[in-house]
This record gives sequence, C-alpha cells and structure tokens, in this order.
Amino acid sequence: MTRRLDALHELVVDPIANTTNPARRFVAATEVLDELDAVAGTLRALRAAAADRLHGELGMTYAEIGGLIGVTPQRAAKLSERPTLPKGTR
Repeated sequence: MTRRLDALHELVVDPIANTTNPARRFVAATEVLDELDAVAGTLRALRAAAADRLHGELGMTYAEIGGLIGVTPQRAAKLSERPTLPKGTR
C-alpha cells in the first residue's frame, strides 16, 4: 500500500474496525462506503478526461496511454469513455 492509502486506513478503516458495537460499525462502514462510491465516480471521470486529453489533444496512442498504467490499448481507450467531468474541473 502507498503512504496515502496507509493514512486512509489509519484515519478511516481502523477506527471502524475497532468499534465494538456492531450496529455502529455497520452504520459507519456503510456511510464511508457510500462516500467512497462518490469519490470513485469523480476519480473515474478525472481519469477519463485525462486519457481523452492525452489522446485527443496531445496525440498519444492508446498503447502509450495504457503503458502509463500497465493496461492494454483497448482498456485505455475504454477508460477514456467514462462519465463526464464534474463542473469546475478540467
């Protein structure tokens, strides 16, 4: 895990895991998962916009883009087709 994910684990996961009341642990885990779903959607949109810009504006091939994260050109092309970017972000 990266340091950022370690910090997330310490700040979010560990306190929930250490909650002795199962009802509180259930509610807390659900709330965090709901927030993470929203964050994941935003990150997918950011990644798609970046892939689209790398390909469309900067002329990189999908093979080159895929190589940045270790995926096939086909997967890189698919990643550029994700949802639109939230307002105010480029």
